[in-house]
Amino acid sequence: LIKSRMAQIVLLGANVGTAITAWIVATGIEWLSPLLILVGIVLYRGRSSSSQGGGTALIGIGLMLLSLHLLGLATEPMRASPALAAFIGLLDGALPVAMLVSAALAFASSSSLAVVVLILSLASAGVVSAELV
Repeated sequence: LIKSRMAQIVLLGANVGTAITAWIVATGIEWLSPLLILVGIVLYRGRSSSSQGGGTALIGIGLMLLSLHLLGLATEPMRASPALAAFIGLLDGALPVAMLVSAALAFASSSSLAVVVLILSLASAGVVSAELV
């Protein structure tokens, strides 16, 4: 089993990663993904192991940005849904219920990051009020 100290460090790292990814989504720098992937491929084809490692990291970051952009595009029909807007409007005054719904979504998707990106995309479309975010 993992010691509790190590588990705390892992959880802290996951939370920092989620916060950084939410910041990336909020700033809208997904347009950098093709450039990062291209530079990563060029570096990966280099001869030194350090340039290959840097290339692998850039490819991974570029693919992450691309996937976040695609997730935003995939949720576009939900943002225009009047049923979702009505449901979220019901949660506007009930913060504990909204937290339970968010926890259930995170559990169902096995990823708190996916729910954070979903809520951020809904907030940018004006479906979710600032009080719930």
